[in-house]
Order: sequence, then structure tokens, then C-alpha cells
Amino acid sequence: MINILDPEKEKRVTPLLRQAFRPFFLLGASFGSIAMLLWLAVLQGNSISFALPAMLWHAHEMVFGFGLAIIAGFLLTAVQNWTGQRGINGFSLLGLVLLWSLSRVINGVDLALPLSVITAAELGVFLMLIYTLARPLIRVRQYRNLIFVPILTAMAALDLTFYWMLYSGDILSALHAIKLAILLVIMLVVIIGGRVIPMFTANGTQTAKVTPSPTVERWAIGSYVLVVGFTLATLFVSQTDMSGVLSIAWFIVAASHSVRAIRWRPWVTYRVPLVWSLHAAYWCIPFGALGMALSYSTSLITHSTALHILTVGAMTGMILAMISRVSLGHSGRPLIINRVTVSALYCLSAAAIVRLVYGLWPDKTGLLLSGGLFILAFALYVLSYFNVLTTPRADGRPG
Repeated sequence: MINILDPEKEKRVTPLLRQAFRPFFLLGASFGSIAMLLWLAVLQGNSISFALPAMLWHAHEMVFGFGLAIIAGFLLTAVQNWTGQRGINGFSLLGLVLLWSLSRVINGVDLALPLSVITAAELGVFLMLIYTLARPLIRVRQYRNLIFVPILTAMAALDLTFYWMLYSGDILSALHAIKLAILLVIMLVVIIGGRVIPMFTANGTQTAKVTPSPTVERWAIGSYVLVVGFTLATLFVSQTDMSGVLSIAWFIVAASHSVRAIRWRPWVTYRVPLVWSLHAAYWCIPFGALGMALSYSTSLITHSTALHILTVGAMTGMILAMISRVSLGHSGRPLIINRVTVSALYCLSAAAIVRLVYGLWPDKTGLLLSGGLFILAFALYVLSYFNVLTTPRADGRPG
């Protein structure tokens, strides 16, 4: 890291633009809170004129707006560590951030723009992100981490599919494209979680690192890839015809990921919020998978409720846990969080639980409470980390 960063050049770059995690974590968390607040306002009967239908705007922006910002911040920061090549910074980073911000505005505000213009802005974000990630990986032949490039490319294709279906008036297919994108984001959680949770658990609890089991890893990752494939097939085959297969596949995902998560010893982490929060988020994958399996085979739980276990619990839970840790580590600070951040982690855990309870016993108050806890969690993150993200590293090093 020291060899690729010139301290004098770094001083000429505003701290916010020195690494990708800084603007994307700050803006992503802020946008997540604002987007959820607007959605709750819609649910309360307020009329808000979005560029997209309100329900589609909410679903799209939580994945391709909020989620993608955090993914971009994480991957474009990590690639510098992986490759030893200087990551995107300065005006190039500013350009990507502004393009992402523009896309959020024109998706959210009804400016009467053609859908093609909105689509082009969204595609531009993906193209710049994929190019910036892939170039250093290919340059140093680090093919192991190229796995993220096809996943992002598939997400871009699904985003384009969403807009095309919306243009064609096929709302159900547009929602299906978003569901597939959610499953790809969870795939990132599966991959990244498998890499970092055992290591962070060992470091945070001063215990031995668990050695991965090749058999468990093959079942966990393989079954999940299979579920994504079966879900993709429902674009062409009736979901009713696939319900039995999908139910069995999701049951296998639930079982295999439960075994994987148990092997990581979550019980040793209860005193370390930066670690138990990772485990709590990951456990929402087998719980969500069980919910998905039941939603395809019974009436015990709705498909929407099961999907929200994955989004609020696994996706968003992992986001908050990771950005709370990464922001400290990459800004030269000790991995010790304050009470505000601990409160944020508890708020988001509560939001996931309340969202599940709401799905089982529908009541509007529960939905508003879950959304309110989500807003509070990320507002607390912004409050706690604003100074961390906008000022130079605490250890005086560049970056």
C-alpha cells in the first residue's frame, strides 16, 4: 500500500475522494435512509411523483441505488489491497460518484425524461464500475477475484431487463428481474462472508480460525448457485410448475448454509459487536432460505416476507456490519466502535425481526416500525462515521 501511494499527491486530493469506500459508504447510507423514509411516506398515503411507479422505485433503488453504492465502495477499495494497484480516486472517483448520484435523481424525480435516458445513466454506472474493478485484476492476473466481474455484469443485465420490461408494461417480469438481482447480491454475501467471517471471528475473539470444509463449501455455494439458476428459469417456465423444485432447492440452501454458519462458531462472538453483527446477518441466509422454501410449498409465509428476510436481514445486515468495520480499518483507526454504532447494529437487527413478524401477522404499524428502525440505523451510522469518512487517516498514512 505504501509503495503505491504518494503522500504528496494524496494531500492534493480531498480526503473524501482518496478511496472509494469514503464517498460511497457515506452517500449510500444516507441514500438508504432517505429512500426508506420516502417509501414509508408513500405507504402512509402521501402522493410522491417518482420517475418510476412507487413500488418499483422502492424495490429498484434499494438494490441498484443503495446496495450498489456499498458494493462499489467495498470492491473498489478492496481491489487496491488485492492487486497493489492504486484504486480509483480524485476526479475519476468523483465522476463515478456523480454518475451514481445522477442516476438516483432521475430515477427518483419525475423529470419527464425518456426511459432510455434513465437506462443509459444506470448502465454508465455499471460500465465504469466493472471496468475500474476488472482492469487491475486482469493486469496482475489475479483471476480468483474476477468472480465479482461476471456477478456485476449479470446485475447490469438484470437492471437493463428491468427497464425493458417496464418499457414494455410487463410489471411482473420487471419485479422478477429485481428478485434475481437480490439473489445475486446475496451471492456476494455468500462469497465475501465465507472469506471474511471466519478470519474476523478469529481476530476479534482471539481464537483459532476455523478451517473451511471443502464439502460444506461445495454444498453451500453449489446449492445457492442452483437456486439462482432455477429462479432464472422461471422467466421462461411458469413459477407454479417450478414451485416443487424451488422449494426443495431452497431447503437444501437452508440446511447447507446452517451447517456453514454453525462451523464459524457464532457463540464466541457475543461480546464483540463488530463480529456478532456479521454472524447475525449471515444467519438470515438460512432463515430466509427456509422462508423461501416454505413460501413455495405452503401458505405459512408469503414470498415477500421470505424475500425481506434476505434483504433486510442478510443484505442490509451485512452491509451495516461491513461498512462499520471497513470504515475504521481503511481510515487507520482501531477496530473499536462507539455506542452509537452499537445502537445502529441493534436497530437494524430489530428492523429485520419486526419485518418478519409483520409478514406473519400483518399490521401497518409493524411495517412502519421496521422501516423506522432501518432509517435510524443508517442515520446513526452517518452520524458516527461522517468525520471518519471525510477526514485524513488517523495514522497519518495516505489513503
